[in-house]
Amino acid sequence: MALIPSQVLRLAILLSYFSILCNYKAIDMPAHQTYGGSWKFLTFIDLVIQAVFFGVCVLTDLSSLLTKGSENQEQERQLKKLICLRDWMMAVLAFPVGVFVVTMFWTLYLYDRELVYPRLLDNFIPQWLNHGMHTTVLPFILIEMRTTHHRYPSRLCGLAAVCSFAMGYVLWMCWIHHVTGVWVYPLLDQIGPVAKIIFFTMLTALINVYYILGDILNSYIWDIPKCFTRSIVAVYSTCMLVVLLRVQLNIIGGYIYLDNSALSKNGMTPLVPPEVQEQYLSSIQHFLGDGLNELMTAVKQAVQNVLGGISLKQSISLLELEQHVNQIREQVEQRGRSGTAESNGNKSTLSSYMMPDEESTFLSNVSLPLAKVIPIVNGQINSICSDTPSQFVQDLLMIEQVKEFSANVYEAFSAPQQLQK
Repeated sequence: MALIPSQVLRLAILLSYFSILCNYKAIDMPAHQTYGGSWKFLTFIDLVIQAVFFGVCVLTDLSSLLTKGSENQEQERQLKKLICLRDWMMAVLAFPVGVFVVTMFWTLYLYDRELVYPRLLDNFIPQWLNHGMHTTVLPFILIEMRTTHHRYPSRLCGLAAVCSFAMGYVLWMCWIHHVTGVWVYPLLDQIGPVAKIIFFTMLTALINVYYILGDILNSYIWDIPKCFTRSIVAVYSTCMLVVLLRVQLNIIGGYIYLDNSALSKNGMTPLVPPEVQEQYLSSIQHFLGDGLNELMTAVKQAVQNVLGGISLKQSISLLELEQHVNQIREQVEQRGRSGTAESNGNKSTLSSYMMPDEESTFLSNVSLPLAKVIPIVNGQINSICSDTPSQFVQDLLMIEQVKEFSANVYEAFSAPQQLQK
C-alpha cells in the first residue's frame, strides 16, 4: 500500500464504484420496475454513498494539488470545506453504512440466503458484481481509513446523524410497504409488528455501534499522542540504557583497576562483592520493568497535554517542534513519584525511573497491627522532649502559619515598651 499513492488508490476505487453502478443499472430486473426502483435497497444506497464519498475524496485531492503553494485565502477556505465534508461523510455515512451492509448481508446470507438474496437473483447478477456490492466495500473503506486521517465530529452529533439516516431508511421502507403492500426484504414478511419494531431498533443500535467502532479505529490508527509517545519513549529509554551501560563500564573499569592493584601487592584476585552485583542487576531490572512503564505513562500524559489538539497532517516548524519537545520534557522530568507534576518546585530526576526507590519499598513492605503501632507512637513523646532535634518539631516549625505566629510573637515582645516593662 505504501508503494501506491493514496490519491491513485482513491481514484481507482472511485472508478470501480462507477463500473459497479453502471453494470448494476444495466441489469433488467423486475424489482427495478416497481415503486422505488433501485433506491429501495440499502445496498444500492450504500453504493451511491461510497461513490459520492470517494468522488469528494478525489475532488479534495485535486483541489489540494491545485492550491499547493498558493496564497489565495479563498481557495484555502474552499479546500477546508471539502475536507470537512469528506471527513463528515466518512464518519457518518461511508464507514457505518458500508460495514453494516457487508456484515448484515453475509450474516443473513449464510443463515438463509432466501431472506436477503434469493437464488433467483443469480440469473440476473453475476458473482463478481455481487461481491463488488457486498464484499469489496469493507476493504475499500478500511484502505481509505488507513491512508488518510479523518476528523470525526463529536460523539453526540455523529450518533444523531447516524440515527437520522437509520430512521429515515426505516420510514422509507415502511412507506414503500404502505404504497405497494410488499416489504423490501422477504425477512420482514415473516415477523410480526412488535418483532419488526424490535428488529428495527436493534439494527439502528447496531449501525450506531459501527459508528463508534469507526471512531475508535480511526483514533487507534491516527492517535497522535500514541505515535509521538513511542518516539519520545524510544529516545528517553535509549539515553537511559546508554547511561546504565556507561555505569556498568565504569564499574568494570574500577574493578579491573582494583584487580591490577591487588595483584601487584599480594598476588590475590579480589571478587566483585555479591551485594554490588545485586544492586546493579536490581537497577537494570527496575528500569526494564516498573521504570519503563512509569516512563511511558509520564510521557503519554505529557504528550497528550502538549499535542492533544494537533493533527498529524498539520505542518510544524523546527522551532515549534523544539518548543513542544521542551514542554514534554519539562512535564516528564518534573513528574513526581506519585504520578503527577510536583508543585513544590522539587524536580524528580529521571534517575527515579532508572533506580528503585528503596525507602518507598521499605516503608510499603513493613506492616504491623494497629495495636502494636499505638505504643510506638506514644513512645515518640520521649524523643520529642529530648535534646536531640526531632523531625516532628522540625516539620511543625516549617509550616508557614507557625512561622508567621512565631514572628508576630517575637515582634510583639521585642518592642521597646515591652522590654522596659
